[in-house]
Formats: sequence, C-alpha cells, structure tokens
Amino acid sequence: MNKKYTLTDEQEKAVTHLYESDATLLIAATGSGKTLTTLHTLNELVLGGAIKKILILCPAKVVKVWTHEMKKWGLALPVIVSSYDSVHKVIKDRSIDAVVFDEITRLRSSGGAAFKKIRHVLKRFTWRCGLSATPVSEDLMGLYGMTMMLDGGERFGNRKDSFMLKYFNQMDYKGYKFEVKPEREKELINKVKELIYVMGADDSKVVERTVRVEVPSDIVTLQSRFTVSGKGADKIPVANAAVLQGKILQLNQGLLVDAGEILWLGRFDIVSDILADDLGGVVTYQFVLVREEFKRRYPWADFIDGSSTKQEFDEIIVRWRNGCGKLLFLQVSAGSHGLDGLQFSSDRMIHFAPIYSNDRTIQLNGRLDRKGQRSATVTVINLVATGVYDEKVVNMVGDKKAIMPKFLSHLKS
Repeated sequence: MNKKYTLTDEQEKAVTHLYESDATLLIAATGSGKTLTTLHTLNELVLGGAIKKILILCPAKVVKVWTHEMKKWGLALPVIVSSYDSVHKVIKDRSIDAVVFDEITRLRSSGGAAFKKIRHVLKRFTWRCGLSATPVSEDLMGLYGMTMMLDGGERFGNRKDSFMLKYFNQMDYKGYKFEVKPEREKELINKVKELIYVMGADDSKVVERTVRVEVPSDIVTLQSRFTVSGKGADKIPVANAAVLQGKILQLNQGLLVDAGEILWLGRFDIVSDILADDLGGVVTYQFVLVREEFKRRYPWADFIDGSSTKQEFDEIIVRWRNGCGKLLFLQVSAGSHGLDGLQFSSDRMIHFAPIYSNDRTIQLNGRLDRKGQRSATVTVINLVATGVYDEKVVNMVGDKKAIMPKFLSHLKS
C-alpha cells in the first residue's frame, strides 16, 4: 500500500525554490529527506506541464532507492533512473527534458566519462537539479564540474584550465596539489551563490572521539622499508604511490596481504574491548582480512560488503529498520550511499581505521546521523595508530573538514 506523506516546512520551502528555478544545487544533510523533496517537486512540475520526461542519475547502489521511494509514496512519474556508469545507454533519449544529478559530486571531475557524455547534451534539459550533502567536502575545485552540469558553463566558461588559473594556486611542481587563492575565495563562492539552495540547518548529532592504537616496533620498521623506487636488499619495491599507500594502510591495520596473514591483533582487541559494553553498533572497515577476523570473533553479527547478496542485504536492513539490529560490520565501499535504516537500531559507529576520503566518512556517519535517529547524540569512535601513516591520513582529512563549514558560512553572508 502506498503511503501518504506530509512535507516539513523546510521541505516545502525547498520545493518552492526548486519549482521556480531552472537550475539548482540542493545542499541537504544526509537523511534529511531530499529524495522525497525532489520527487514531490518533479511531480508538481509534470502536473504543471513544465517538464515531460525525467532522467535521474545516481550511484549504482542508489538506483533501487529512487524506484522504491516512488513506489512507496505512490508517485507515478515519467522517469528513467540510471547509474552514472550506464549514462551512455540512456543519454540518447531526446524526449528527456529534465535531469536530477543525485550525489552530483560524482561529476566534480570534468575529465570523467559520465561528465563528457552529459556535457554534450546539456542543452536538452530545461530543468536541472543537483543533490549533495557535502558538495565541497574535499576541496573547492569540484565546483567547476558540478556548476557546469547545472548552468552549462555560464559562470565559469568552458575551459577548466582557465578556471583553475584564475581561482587556484598550484602548490607542487607535479600539479597534484592546489589551494584556492585567498583573494579569490569569496568571489568564487559568490559566483555559485544564486545557484545553491541549502535545505535546513546543520543539526548534526555526531560526537567524535579518538582512540589511540600503539603499533609494535616491528610493524613500524616494516612500514619504513616500503619505497616507491628504492633498490637493494633492505627495500620492498612497489609499483607506484597508490600501491604504496594501500600497503602501508594494510600494515597499519596488522595485515600483510601478500602473505595472506594478520601480523598483530592489537587493533582488533581494542574494538573487542569497546564492544564488551554490549551496546553494539556499526563497525566500518576496508580490507577483506579485517572482515574475516571479525567473522571469527563475532560469527553471529551482521556483515555487509561487496559480496553480500540482495537477500542478505534486505534481511539485515529490515532487521535494523525494525530496531532489532545489534552489531554490524560494514565495508567502507559498500556503505557510504543508499543505506537507510541503521539509525533505528544504533547510535554508535566505530571506524576501524582512518578513511582517506572526508566525503565518504561524512556519508558513513550519516548512516546513523539521519532522520529517525532517536538518540540525542551519535557517538563516532575513530581508531588511529600512533607514529605511522594513520596520523598523516587524519591530518589530511582534518584539513578538509573546515572547507564545507567555511563554504556555507560564505553562502549565508
């Protein structure tokens, strides 16, 4: 049976703005109801004759969420829901005149395949909307790609190199690191200000604390032997910097992946100590060996990862949505989008290790810090190994944490 819905005052205001604007970047916190808000707007636009056919582009894991939400609320819309990876299959439909970019940060890079495919047909869409909880959680450079998708180049032109030259300083000779020019920052944000609508205030319940993990000296020594280009018997060669980073992160978690073994269990023991209070929660992790060790320790717990079947996934979500969930081990790559219901069973999340992406960390925390969370606070516990690469990851993510609040502050001013 289809449910009847009532929009909140904040959602009503957002609908009015979206209805009256041809292009909008809607910023709304994870779990604040931006999907329903967007669907209601689309329904009004179709009924009013403003648009005829809609394309909703989203991460692959969220495709079913959109179709489920339309069925749930009884909204029969002329819509195609597609993942960004499959955009080439649907973009040729010339009858589409409206587009929704869910998690528009997927289009922040103007060099991506999806971006290039969409850019050539932007003029067909008379109504455009981008959705994101954290559009600038990593940096301000992504504003070029996202803005291009919404205004067709009106604000920043058709060349990203000109955009970068005007607003950013190159901080390294390789061209990997850029920082916004202080004297241009407000000008940059003011350029996109009229394009943006912020739904609701930041009412995050997240309270973070850090638990330090002491790393054995032999693990520290082994990490120091890794090098990208070193030679000699005392060096462990790796193909490139990305492989180096991955191996170091694995070592910091006690894993020697090449040998398929766990060198030390200190990090696991700390999680077990935390879970000894029997409060349960959600534990995030990255690597398969971590999952296998937790399965050995907690065979009764729930596990969601890339290999989970639809039936397993659905059974876990139903259980947690009904308030019956206890302990879930969630692989980072499987849980940052399209996962709703965990908040009804838990208010505690434990990150087994620092996560390199600030955006993904926010999205993961948002699995509990969202509408339906009854607790006054959501406790997030971060395990950080001392004296090793963990601390570098934390510092890099820490630098990014200030970007989004500063961006929103400029918008309000």
